[in-house]
Amino acid sequence: MNNAPAWLNNAIVKGLQDLFLLQLDRAPAADNLELVVERWVFILWQNNKGMEKTDKARIERAFIKLSANIDRWPTPHQLMQYMPRKKQPEYDDSVINKADARKAFAQLRKEMNL
Repeated sequence: MNNAPAWLNNAIVKGLQDLFLLQLDRAPAADNLELVVERWVFILWQNNKGMEKTDKARIERAFIKLSANIDRWPTPHQLMQYMPRKKQPEYDDSVINKADARKAFAQLRKEMNL
């Protein structure tokens, strides 16, 4: 059973439809596209349990880049290679309590016998 969110399913459907329109070599038959979508969604959800806020745009960009660089039907792995890296949260050192940090490092050194 596929429990992937609707936004992921919709992004994959749109991306695969766009690829299908390119008439790429080794593209699946039109009557198999529903099964292809199901498999892609399953694979991508299992390998990247993302969030719509950050990952929908990454998947859309990956499909655009992928479609510009292939001449035969791709695999989900190829799509993942074109996905931009996730943005890392900004680091704000003003929220760090330096005394607590010193205590934590001292405890760590003690536990490691340093």
